[in-house]
Amino acid sequence: MVSETAFAQVLDIRILGGDTTLVHVHSRPMAYACISGSALKTQVRGAGWTPAGEPCAVGTGGVTTTYAARPEAHRVANVGLDGFRIIGVQSLRDPETGDWFDLRTVMLGLAAEDAAHRHDVPTLVVLAAGAAVNRVVGGRETLLLDPGTWVWIEAGSSHSLINETGPEARLVEIAVR
Repeated sequence: MVSETAFAQVLDIRILGGDTTLVHVHSRPMAYACISGSALKTQVRGAGWTPAGEPCAVGTGGVTTTYAARPEAHRVANVGLDGFRIIGVQSLRDPETGDWFDLRTVMLGLAAEDAAHRHDVPTLVVLAAGAAVNRVVGGRETLLLDPGTWVWIEAGSSHSLINETGPEARLVEIAVR
């Protein structure tokens, strides 16, 4: 875990090529942004290994909500040569709500700007590739220079994303309901 608020935990999950995690338990819904993909297989405690899946695509996101209803103890093996990395957001809100996350992928070409928009709930902005600037309307700018860097957008705030430096920036916005 790299950060915790009253409503969420941010996780920087990395598995080196050829490595296997220890058995661990997930009991909360989680959304994530893919920073680097590799073929993974999983083993639920007491069961066999699943077949290796396709690597996640850099700059895409996903949501796993089944953990809220059915906690899972498992381990994960990276059967590829490349490192696997996601930035995950685990909701700490009441699991009875059932509506935890909204995801939005943003791809920006050189000198492109995503129009300013408002978030009604706290939103994590994750840089998956390239570099970008997060500009909060009436507030500060945050440079997102390395894949895997992120910034929280407070509920009720408006912001825009700008690619000022490179050919393409890919970001994932994860709204935590």
